[in-house]
Amino acid sequence: MINSRWQLLIFSFILSAPIFISIDRYKKINLSRTAENFDYLISMPLSLIFFIGLILYWLVRSIFINKIEIKLTGLSILIFLSSTAWIYSLINSDYLKNNLLILLIFIYISAVIQTYQKINHDLYYKLIKSMMDWSLIFGLCAVIAFYINDRIIILGEIYPSIISIYNFEQYYSLGCVLLYGLYYNKFKDKIVNFIYFILIEVTVLVSSNLTAQVMLIIIPIINILFINKKLKKNEINYYLRFLWIIAIIMIPILFPIISWMVLSYCQDSFTSLESSGIGQRIIIHYKIIENINIENFFTALSMSSSINNLINEPHHQFLNYWYYGGFIQMILTISCYLFMIIKLEEYDFLIYSIFYLLVSTMLEAFTHPYLLIQFFLLVSLAYNLNKKRYISHK
Repeated sequence: MINSRWQLLIFSFILSAPIFISIDRYKKINLSRTAENFDYLISMPLSLIFFIGLILYWLVRSIFINKIEIKLTGLSILIFLSSTAWIYSLINSDYLKNNLLILLIFIYISAVIQTYQKINHDLYYKLIKSMMDWSLIFGLCAVIAFYINDRIIILGEIYPSIISIYNFEQYYSLGCVLLYGLYYNKFKDKIVNFIYFILIEVTVLVSSNLTAQVMLIIIPIINILFINKKLKKNEINYYLRFLWIIAIIMIPILFPIISWMVLSYCQDSFTSLESSGIGQRIIIHYKIIENINIENFFTALSMSSSINNLINEPHHQFLNYWYYGGFIQMILTISCYLFMIIKLEEYDFLIYSIFYLLVSTMLEAFTHPYLLIQFFLLVSLAYNLNKKRYISHK
């Protein structure tokens, strides 16, 4: 897939460019949709369009090339498309259909990458560095436009009515921070590292993304502990890794339950919590847990009028899957993410797991196609690298 520097630049651009191809209600295509504008029929990031095209390319290729592995790839695509169409016919919610399609595409893409993509550590980190550079270019363009226009334009507008970063204030800076965290210990020059930190910090501050800010602060702390301590594979670290895996599974699950328990005994706290974004999310979690019962436990919670009439969005990744897809879909989806994360080598495991923990507890980041593509693709590549290294040392 990536055999030259130009291919690397193009592929990283496709993955990183926050360009959403949108069709408005007048059936006109534009690149300037912002999160506040709902007057559109469909919006898809450039990366999603690329992978849909890649799937179709593999399908056509399997027809004309007489190799067993390519024929099997084509057959798997047909099974995938047939299964997706069958599942779609059973679902009534458009929101769930869109999110499920995105998830299925990237489960499939990650499987193909692990099977066919020849990648090494050098190429992996070159891809991350190139993606980070592209992300910063677009992010800083949005920041400069924000200040040039005296802060009166909508956040994320690079050039009003021409091109905008969709959901700049919600998810864009999270992707920048994730890439920076993955590449942090590969910087050879501390000054260059610091410059990248400042540039990403500016993007985070303008977007006012608290989760991204917390993650950006945690990254240097992890590296100080990880690099200076020279962590080795020993019995203590295996136990610590096991305990951390339990934590990243349980904390997002327990957070809404603890919110419900606390507010059940402190009803007077509602008024004070409503004034903050985190407080509003805690109240939403309380309302959902309060109204879960045996009748709606295994179904999509949005189908329950007692819950659907109380909230618009769960603002919690696990509850989001439960709200739109049901308890079983939530378990299956979480399992897909965690299966690959817990198999990674120490440093990647820490960065991906902390990122996963933060965005799962207070956000719905993995229902946003732009960020989901970046996360799932990079985790798949890291998982594949670790698997190859394990086989070579076996």
